[in-house]
Amino acid sequence: MSGHHLRKRVRNLRALTRACATFLPARGSLVAHLMCVEVFHAHVMQEEISVKTLFASTGFSTSGCRSQYAWLVDNGYLVPVRSETDKRRQTVIPGDALKEKFKLLLQATAAD
Repeated sequence: MSGHHLRKRVRNLRALTRACATFLPARGSLVAHLMCVEVFHAHVMQEEISVKTLFASTGFSTSGCRSQYAWLVDNGYLVPVRSETDKRRQTVIPGDALKEKFKLLLQATAAD
């Protein structure tokens, strides 16, 4: 990859990171940010994502994810859903607050 292409990709990544930080409810936490992105990705792809898979997807420890997850649930960004067939299994869907944040993010990045 040439230096020009690498610089262009890094600039794009930097712009996306700043836009996400502005719009997503990350509270200054990469863990919360990654959780929001993973849950919304699963939602868009029409896939289920379990809490266990969500925590594993961040690359951080389970204990590091718990407090961020609880805050996101308490503030309506993530909604836990119990399985009807297996009461131990819990999936996560985006809450209305997260859907609104992604709507604003997509509008802002589409304007660029």
